[in-house]
Amino acid sequence: MDEVIVIGGGQAGLAMSHELKARDVPHTVLEARPTLGGAWQDRWESFCLVTPNFACRLPGFEYAGPDPDGYMLREELIEHVRGYAASFDAPA
Repeated sequence: MDEVIVIGGGQAGLAMSHELKARDVPHTVLEARPTLGGAWQDRWESFCLVTPNFACRLPGFEYAGPDPDGYMLREELIEHVRGYAASFDAPA
């Protein structure tokens, strides 16, 4: 059994998971929703970040899309967070 449980599969939980995995600490990420991506999945469809894409950085993962000066829409942000989880095979 893992000794560390990370509650939530959004940016903060996945950033913690990334750092735990980098240190070979066994852990599991628990997410209430069927898929990782955090609460962004529950936001209104017209949601848009107010932070430019180039500033959307997570440990070991930066925005690599076509519009660094733009602002991610809800679905793009969800895919960005899911892509982050996939980049290091987050243990969910």
